[in-house]
Amino acid sequence: MNAPARETAPMVRTRVLAVLDSDKDVMRCYLSGGQHEANDLKLTRLTALAGRLADSALMAESQNWSRIFLHKILGYASGWVVSLGMTWVQPAISAERDRQDHLFRSGKHQFSCTSPIVDVARKFRVLMEEIGEVAEAIDRLEATSKPHNATAAIMHLTRELIQVAAVTTAWLESLETPGSSTKGEKAS
Repeated sequence: MNAPARETAPMVRTRVLAVLDSDKDVMRCYLSGGQHEANDLKLTRLTALAGRLADSALMAESQNWSRIFLHKILGYASGWVVSLGMTWVQPAISAERDRQDHLFRSGKHQFSCTSPIVDVARKFRVLMEEIGEVAEAIDRLEATSKPHNATAAIMHLTRELIQVAAVTTAWLESLETPGSSTKGEKAS
């Protein structure tokens, strides 16, 4: 018997991102991210989802709960991006993941959230740092008074949301690695 072919990182990423089109709960988060709500309310909802992720992941609950909340964060951030005018979200997330991988390989990042041995608390800090940058982008958007500045601020907010989705995708990729756990080991 032949051994099953080992999935490559792009294959795992494609499967992880496919959830945006197939999972009803994720699709609901995706659609709610696109509602006509104020950005502050959207940020509050995104942060609340991250808090639920922290409760499940940091308390060492099953990987299923972590996956559920990671998928919801991915869906919500992606829907918010669509509400800002970008229609090709999955390729943008994949391109950002490629950029993150390049930064790790070149030594500019000390670790990768795709690694199953990177501690969950560290991955959560990275995610929260990205959500904090979404908050800063909202502040920049609210401070703009000229239309051309508003366009640039919306593009900045879009990029930050794509980074949230990419970090979430990387974390999900790490859960797809055989032998991974929600607790993980500390990265060196």
